[in-house]
Amino acid sequence: MKLPALSKKKKKPKGEGLYGILGVSKDATFEEIKEAFLERAKKLHPDKGGDEDAFVILLNAYRVLRDPEKRQIYDDFGEVDDLVSNDYAHMIDLLANLFKQALETELPDRPDVSLVDAIKVAISREIEDADKEEKKLSAQVQKFNDLKERIKRTDEKRNLFGKILDEKINKLLKSENSLGAKKRVLILASKEIEHYVCITEVIDIVKYYTFTTSSSTSSSGINTGAT
Repeated sequence: MKLPALSKKKKKPKGEGLYGILGVSKDATFEEIKEAFLERAKKLHPDKGGDEDAFVILLNAYRVLRDPEKRQIYDDFGEVDDLVSNDYAHMIDLLANLFKQALETELPDRPDVSLVDAIKVAISREIEDADKEEKKLSAQVQKFNDLKERIKRTDEKRNLFGKILDEKINKLLKSENSLGAKKRVLILASKEIEHYVCITEVIDIVKYYTFTTSSSTSSSGINTGAT
């Protein structure tokens, strides 16, 4: 029998998450999830006289929780839709690219510097810049909307200037939408990077000394404490 298509109209039972639908805990392994699905599917499958709606809900839960990436999205956001999945995929690409770029710098050669913290700073700066740009775009949209309200025609014919202003406003709104998408990804990245840490070493300042033990007895007067 062909599996029934997942309908967007069929919602999970109120107050019951995907883990509850399968009857497993949030830390369940893949094998436990699979076993729980198969056990319940035997009872709910339409071919066995089960309820089709309940089977579709069960199948939907399994399709999400059996996939590591979708499961992570669900754990983080409580849902798995196209927008969230798309943002999550872009976030993974962003972090991967930032890490690759960092590897091309001198940072990997610095045991006293956290590579993870450097990426955190880069993300934080990007978010700050996006916030500033967002405020700037919003102010421009408001300015043109105000101007549009002030420029009127005295007859019923098309307002040429209003049309030009509409085009300007629409262009700005598209930029705002693109910036909003970028910010969503950056915010996701800032949350994801918190799960990482880079162990750093305290550099022994003595190794930067240019003098040797023997030089401590020289006329330079520098004493390393050697006996």
